[in-house]
Amino acid sequence: MPRRRRRVSRLSLFYFLVTAGLLLGGSVWLDRKGELATARVTTKQEEIRVQQVASGGWYRWYRLGVEFDTHDGAPGMATVTVPQARYDALHSGDTIRVRYFPFFPLLARAADQSTGLAVRDAALQRGADSFLSSLILWLVAGIAALWIASRIATPVIVVAGLAWIAVGLPFLFPAPPPLPPVTAETTARVSQITLVSKAPARSASRSRSHVGWRSGDAARKLPMPYEVVQLRFTPEGRTDSVVAVDAVDSASVAGLAIGAIVPIGYAPAAPREARMALGTRAFRERNRYHMLVPMLGVGVLGMLGAWGWRHRRSRRARAESSGVASPGAPSSATAGG
Repeated sequence: MPRRRRRVSRLSLFYFLVTAGLLLGGSVWLDRKGELATARVTTKQEEIRVQQVASGGWYRWYRLGVEFDTHDGAPGMATVTVPQARYDALHSGDTIRVRYFPFFPLLARAADQSTGLAVRDAALQRGADSFLSSLILWLVAGIAALWIASRIATPVIVVAGLAWIAVGLPFLFPAPPPLPPVTAETTARVSQITLVSKAPARSASRSRSHVGWRSGDAARKLPMPYEVVQLRFTPEGRTDSVVAVDAVDSASVAGLAIGAIVPIGYAPAAPREARMALGTRAFRERNRYHMLVPMLGVGVLGMLGAWGWRHRRSRRARAESSGVASPGAPSSATAGG
């Protein structure tokens, strides 16, 4: 059975590398060989992807549906991703320069975008997950500190480990930021509701047992579930609607459903930060230390690992020193002669 899981893992890795290579190679090819065209904006769509994190989080993309004439005169259409400022500036009927695959016009992007910019934007989107990025930095810093401490002395390992854990508390579990000020009020239509009751997101794996699934689900259950609500409205002074995203404690808004009209408050300079005038938001504080026990476990395991590595290194050094000294020591027969 372990051998089968290993083969599946290698096959999955192979598929991932092939897919990533094709996407990256195709993107670079589009940079250099793609055909240019002037496209007309036909639709606009804001795409929201909710994260399964304890304190609430989501990614946002701005998509434009465009139509254009290909180099051979045939009609072409595609969906391109643009920055927020350009998305807000463009309206239906406006034009934008695009670069597309001559043999597959459905794949296109804005002409001033490139592979490097796409990779950067993807990295920035991932960086929006503050807990994940902070966790990686904390792990790297802790491993480096414990490795250095293990080469000095055992008490230094204890001090470094405790300091690592102490620094991790405010670093990984910062206080929830204050809500943005509200200077305008209106109503919005609820376009989507996502319930988040467990974190982090569960990765699908067929090799896990049902017992493992149940124990993992229990550990991921949030003390306070919450709902991520997408709200569509048209801010004052604008012609196009925007999608705001708010998060409230689960079941704190009576009758909340897709299509419902709810009162909201927002700042005209940042309408996508609007929030409902209903509901409570205690989940950020209640779920703040959701991953505290695993974090403490990692800290303790790191200290034990550093101590074990130092102990093994010391034993090896003593064994090597005693092994070198023995051959050089004169035997009793030689000494007596």
